[in-house]
Amino acid sequence: MTETQPGFETQALHAGQEVDPTTKSRAVPIYMTTSYAFDSVEHAATCSPSRNSGISTPGS
Repeated sequence: MTETQPGFETQALHAGQEVDPTTKSRAVPIYMTTSYAFDSVEHAATCSPSRNSGISTPGS
């Protein structure tokens, strides 16, 4: 069996990662979150996707 080099994307994510001695984890966690900065509360309210999509959220 021939071994191939990992692609650029794989190396960009995993290169240089040490195995965690406690959990034996090698992969960097990927968090599906983000944050935004707004000019004001009103600005944040007008940018809310749930406000414009009809999704009911607590307090709406």
